[in-house]
This record gives sequence, structure tokens and C-alpha cells, in this order.
Amino acid sequence: MPKVSVLIPAFNAERTIDSCIRSVLNQTWSDFELIVFDDGSTDATSQIIAKYALIDDRVIHQRCPSRGLERTLNAMVEFSRGEYLARLDSDDEAMPERLEKQVAYLESHPKCSLVGSAVTYIDEDGDAYCVDVLPLDHQEIEQRLLNGQGGLIHPSVMIRKAILVEVGGYALDFKYVEDQELWLRIAMGGQLANIAEPLTRYRVHPENRSFTAAETARQNLVKVLRISHEMRGVALNDRILRQESCTQNVHERARHWAWSAIQAGNGKTARKHAWNLLIKGPWLIASWKLFFFAYFPKFSQACHQILNGFRSRDDCR
Repeated sequence: MPKVSVLIPAFNAERTIDSCIRSVLNQTWSDFELIVFDDGSTDATSQIIAKYALIDDRVIHQRCPSRGLERTLNAMVEFSRGEYLARLDSDDEAMPERLEKQVAYLESHPKCSLVGSAVTYIDEDGDAYCVDVLPLDHQEIEQRLLNGQGGLIHPSVMIRKAILVEVGGYALDFKYVEDQELWLRIAMGGQLANIAEPLTRYRVHPENRSFTAAETARQNLVKVLRISHEMRGVALNDRILRQESCTQNVHERARHWAWSAIQAGNGKTARKHAWNLLIKGPWLIASWKLFFFAYFPKFSQACHQILNGFRSRDDCR
């Protein structure tokens, strides 16, 4: 029986599934099974998975009709044999020591139900935008979740299978926010945690569910928050209900991530996306501004220092 089951649901992921699977097979922790469910793909995803299943008996390939992420995940949980379940999406990558460090954390924290980690956001080519370090302790994670914010990144999480089975698995009624609903349910009786080190590379692209279905996700999140607050006997802040979903278009979203690369000092990534955006929208002032700061990052840092200085002076007044 493997200690860890890595669960990767895949749908039309031929561009990224190869690097995703290789990132798991290259782990420093070797006592795992890698379960990949192909959820009705129509591209070459299934052939790529099958190739790895032939050369490594830890890879288990299952083809199934398209039935949605939540049902697929529940089927994978039932199929798995590991004590710990590690989630990973087919367009993301695990750092080599991820499984080893998360197993060690759960072994040394028996009251912890699940542990996530910081993540490195990457673009479609695998170049880094920035690192996002999430809250580490249970109380702060739960509070962020109750405020409608992200406290855990789903494909970075390792969870005790017994806990997941005990709470009933993934709910089917909260599409696009099924992970936050599950974390809040688990938090009622278990501890949540994050590791500060970025152990997962999270790919950002226009097909991310958080972007393509932002409004539906927002509506379902409000339902989740109402239920979670009611279960805890806590009033839900009206400000949370008034928050609007992300309405960025493709260009605005790309600029946002390019700016994050500038601020993180990842100049190569910033310049690549600034140049692409300038070609696509040379009439936009925002594209020229991004291009300038991407190629002259020291000027950007100086501007931030000046602005921070003015803010500090205003605070003193």
C-alpha cells in the first residue's frame, strides 16, 4: 500500500500533462501511486498518460466519460489506496521535495487534517511570475476562507484520506468553489496549515477556471459563505456579499501578471509579456507603461520608494 496517492484529473491537457507527470515521478519521496483520470479528453492527453503508465508501474491511468471535476475527484478518492492524498492539476507541477516535506509535516502534526504550501505562479511556458506565500496557521487560514479569500491553493494540498472520507468528499453543488467549501467543512473539526516554501508551480493562463467562470464562482462562493457562517453561528459581513467577481478581460489579466513579475524581480518573464501585450495593443497607454517598467525595473523600484515615502509622511500627519 503506497503512503501517498497523487490525484491528477485531466481534460484536454496535452500541452502540459507531460511536464506535470514528470514532476511527480521526479519526487525525492518514492512511496506513492500516481492516479491520473482522463475525464473524456478529445486530444492526445490519454496517449501521453498511457506512455508513462507503461514505463512506470506507479502510474495508474483511467479513462472515464466526462462528468465534471467534483465527481471525478470523488471517484479518484474512492479508487486511491494511500493514507495521504496529494492534489495536483494537469497544468501544474510539483517541486521535487513536495511530497517528502508534506508527508513529514503531517507525520509530525497529527492534529493537522491537511497541509498546503506557498506556490510559484508560472506562465504557459513555465516561466515564473511571482511567489505567493499564504497564511501558515489554522486560525488565519480559516478566517481568510470565511472572508471569501484564498487560504489554501487546491493543487498544493495534501490531505489525510480518512478525514476526506469522513466529511463526505467533495460536494457537487458548489461548482468552481468546491475546494473552499471542503476546506471550511474540514476546518469545523480539523486543523489546516500551509508550508511557507513554494512546493507547487501553479500555471496561469486564460483557460483557468477562476477566470473563465468568475461570476458563477462568485455566486456559489456566497452560498458557501452563508452556510459556513450559519454553521459556526457567526454573522456574515455584508461587505463580503457586496464584493464583485473579477471582470478582467484577457489583456487586463495578462498585464496584472506581468506587473507581478516586475515586482518579484522576474525581469525575463515581465519583458516577454510586456512585449507581447504591446504588439497586441500598441494604442493602449497601459501597454506602454508596462513595457517601460519591464525594461527599466530600477526606475519602477525608485517610483515605489518615492510613493511609499509620501504615504509614510501622510501617516505621520
